[in-house]
Amino acid sequence: MARRIAIALLRNDLRISDNPILYAAYNASGITHLLPLFVFDDRQVELSGVAGYKGAQHRGDEPLPIAKTRICGFWRTGRHRARFLVQSVFDLKYQLKSMGSDLGVYLGRPENVVPHLVNQLREQGDTVEGVWLQRESASEEASVELRLSRALKETRTTLHLDAGARTLVHESDLPFQMPSQLPDVFTVFRKRVEGLNEKMVRPVLPYPSKGEWKPFPTLKDHAKDASSTSIFALPNDMTEDHFIEQLTTPLVAEPVPGDTSNGTAYYEVPGAAFPFKGGESPARQRLDYYFGAGGTGENCPAVTYKETRNGLLGADYSTKFSPYLTFGCLSAREIASRCDDLEDRLREAGKLTDDARKNIYWIKFELLWRDYMFFVNIKYGNNLFKPQGLLMGVSPGAAKAKSEWTEWENRNNKVQAWFEGRTGVPFVDACMRELASTGYMSNRGRQNVASYLTKDMYFDWRIGAEFFESFLLDYDPASNYGNWAYVAGVGNDPRQGRKFNVIKQAKDYDPNGEYVKQWVPEVSGSELTGFQRHIPWRTWSGAKESSGSGSYPRSPVVEDSGWKRFYSDGDGKQGKHGERGSKGGRGKGRGRKD
Repeated sequence: MARRIAIALLRNDLRISDNPILYAAYNASGITHLLPLFVFDDRQVELSGVAGYKGAQHRGDEPLPIAKTRICGFWRTGRHRARFLVQSVFDLKYQLKSMGSDLGVYLGRPENVVPHLVNQLREQGDTVEGVWLQRESASEEASVELRLSRALKETRTTLHLDAGARTLVHESDLPFQMPSQLPDVFTVFRKRVEGLNEKMVRPVLPYPSKGEWKPFPTLKDHAKDASSTSIFALPNDMTEDHFIEQLTTPLVAEPVPGDTSNGTAYYEVPGAAFPFKGGESPARQRLDYYFGAGGTGENCPAVTYKETRNGLLGADYSTKFSPYLTFGCLSAREIASRCDDLEDRLREAGKLTDDARKNIYWIKFELLWRDYMFFVNIKYGNNLFKPQGLLMGVSPGAAKAKSEWTEWENRNNKVQAWFEGRTGVPFVDACMRELASTGYMSNRGRQNVASYLTKDMYFDWRIGAEFFESFLLDYDPASNYGNWAYVAGVGNDPRQGRKFNVIKQAKDYDPNGEYVKQWVPEVSGSELTGFQRHIPWRTWSGAKESSGSGSYPRSPVVEDSGWKRFYSDGDGKQGKHGERGSKGGRGKGRGRKD
């Protein structure tokens, strides 16, 4: 009897729970077998270090671009995110196998791999009923969807795209027409969406129990030789650690500026604020811990989220869900469901205070901001990646009037200092070093380093966005480029002129210099204490060297005159209409990546 197969092509939805793609493919009419797939796309992940894999340049196909960013030539998927991705894929494969299914893992391009598998299955006498895939917002991902759709059309196979797999609020449930009626101000968007009340978020989807999964169809072994085919399967005997080593070898051999850790795993770095591995299993452990599963939850981190979210040190000042959301190890809906469950438990125990309710609400607030960036990317498309950003779509006149940015030059000393965490501004440098070492940076840090690069140093904001793209564990195009455009003043909001005073920010959020002491040991000496660690140039004697091995810059590469009022150990003062953005611009949490 012919097998009737549904293919679930997974990208940034590496989970079993609340997975619309697996759910739709599994429940498609008449299906007897389910084939979950994941493809390491060689346009996004550098695959030259994988033993046995031969890219298009060796097959005579259309040459592959190296998986690097367009402006600066950074690795698109740096070693931190590559490690996290591999862990997430292997965890999903393990979870599926434990349920009685499996995950087919391939290297190449989805538009080549999937049609090839469709044809192979049909040659075996099987029927492929369709391919299910979640829709993304950015242009390159949309291009993959289009290419795949065209390739599948030649095999007479339908591609089913789900528009609501990535967001808290399903696109079909929005109270306005997308994308034309999407508000250009987040607050307007949020209020309209929250007006949906109980209809705002769909229920979490169920998944089959162990032993109830539809069988995984047997496939031909494509791992032995990729010289004559456009697809290459990950060998069955490839271990997680070995694959990570192969993927990261070229990344370590040609490091991005600022990466000096020689391949150390991000979660092994002392002081890492994100000491967690990738995958749905550790994601759910974090979810249980953060929401205090199994008890009333009155002492869990979630009940103080809004109060602690601007922290800099430790794992619990923020949720740390963002890398798991990036790869879909968790769904936004499940996080929102946990928020509701926590409120219910606190209410039943008589512990639901107004403060607890506000803190829990703020987690949903941040999920809505993430949704908004996703939808904005759909509305404005490639404008998000241009120098004038979203202003090109919102206000073309203002975009034309925008001053020119300093462009990328590989040997520019100032931007190189920013990459390496050697600007001479310890708060900025601590953030950059934390990012390079661990793949993570607090929201507060992201806003400050972005403002310093674009508003103090006047460099093209996309340089910073590409640097983040390479290093961040939680990188996704819409949030990363959208938030960079926002801070750079080319976003789609009415306040374009905000600028962060990094010294005031340091005084507000690291008054004793504990954070910079952690990441910039050069300022941890006895001659610098407390807040003085943020302004070492005012303490060090003129005899201190400013260059050479193990030294730290004697003065900042750029020092803003507005900093001086905050140099004293006491609180700086400013009038009502003083420095814009002194509290961070998005002091209410917008633009976060928790």
